[in-house]
Amino acid sequence: MRRLGFALLVVLLVGLLPCEVFAEPRYFGPEQDALLDIRDEYDTTNQVDIPATSAEVDTDRTKVMLPLNPCAVSVRAGTGHVAVKDTDCIGIYAAGTHFVEQLTLDCPGVVSVSYSKDGRFLYASTATSVLKYAISASDYVLVTSVDTLDLVAVEGGKGHDVWVLKKTGLERWLGTSDGGYSPLTVSTLTKGKSLSYSSAKNAVVVLDDSRLRYFAVAANTVEIDTHGADIPGATAVVQTESAIRVLLAGGSRYFSVQPDGLVEIPALEDTQKGFALAAPNDKSQDFMIISRGAGAVGDLSYKAYAGSRYTDNPAREVASATREVGYRREAVLLSSVFEAEMPVNKVMAALNQTISSNTSVRLDISTDGGATWITDLALDEVCEVAEGTTLVYRLVLETVDPMDTPTVDSIELLQILTKALAPGLGGIAGGGSEVRLVP
Repeated sequence: MRRLGFALLVVLLVGLLPCEVFAEPRYFGPEQDALLDIRDEYDTTNQVDIPATSAEVDTDRTKVMLPLNPCAVSVRAGTGHVAVKDTDCIGIYAAGTHFVEQLTLDCPGVVSVSYSKDGRFLYASTATSVLKYAISASDYVLVTSVDTLDLVAVEGGKGHDVWVLKKTGLERWLGTSDGGYSPLTVSTLTKGKSLSYSSAKNAVVVLDDSRLRYFAVAANTVEIDTHGADIPGATAVVQTESAIRVLLAGGSRYFSVQPDGLVEIPALEDTQKGFALAAPNDKSQDFMIISRGAGAVGDLSYKAYAGSRYTDNPAREVASATREVGYRREAVLLSSVFEAEMPVNKVMAALNQTISSNTSVRLDISTDGGATWITDLALDEVCEVAEGTTLVYRLVLETVDPMDTPTVDSIELLQILTKALAPGLGGIAGGGSEVRLVP
């Protein structure tokens, strides 16, 4: 981690003649109650306000970065039709000798799509609502919209049931006779990323940060720890009756589901890089993947199982199925609120960051709990700020290239004390000393 070097300057006021006394360089840290020393190397999210954070906090690689644009694809049971999440809309493709676009559903802010297991409904989610479309021979009609918060994805369950993945929890919404839902909390999560439900297995798998978690569904849904696995870098998951496929940056890994746990089968790994997965049905070993096409568009590919390997099926490909893949243009990390025991009016900050000509990172701070902000704080120098009693920071990450992200490995944010008596430093009673930190 990048460290800041400080010397402690104590100016003792003796009449009109100040005398400068320099202490040895030392760590002036949290043991001094009056000083805030905020450090985060992002190996946990303990100091991050997760619900208010849109940036990706990768605790495996200890980095903050832009998240990937949400991608989603789902296959309708019994028809082979495919729904693909696009920018503010959903593309519906009919199966035949080739996929043909059947219609486009306007859906501003859509982040995920999933057909019900019986193929009668299409579910979609935005960041704040779950949508349900009834399917007729020629159209999709919106019949239900339910508001909620912190949505990541939805997955169609049995009948009218829906699985709802949030940033910090997994929920099962039971369909009611009046067309509504009765939500049940299944589990809290550290950071929900992706989920997949198998009706044949009657199980749901969830990517919780870098952990694959497996839940058996019954009257009470129960997590099966023996079927979990740590998979650093995992971004998406899909399961069938007998297998689970997990997508990572370099391709996808295949796990066979056995009674006593998961068994990885390296021979069925696939090196195609992508952003979203789907299975044609619960019995199939085939899978579909959205990968990068020309520029920033996403192409839909079909990988057919051929005994010991996978082959491409050009008849089931859709070029430019989604208009934008890769990293989001902007995202924010918001820290927890740190209480100060002395008024905050000067700070100093350092970031260990990696940026390019396409990317940027901005540091903002607040001394009033986030009501107002000091934007674009200068780094590595003492900065005067509006006086307050707390410190909150936010990182604003941006890119103009969807294949390039800035990263932040660590932050150090110090409260600088001026014209105050810091406890334990031997100052003059009554505040007759000036204590400050200087580079």
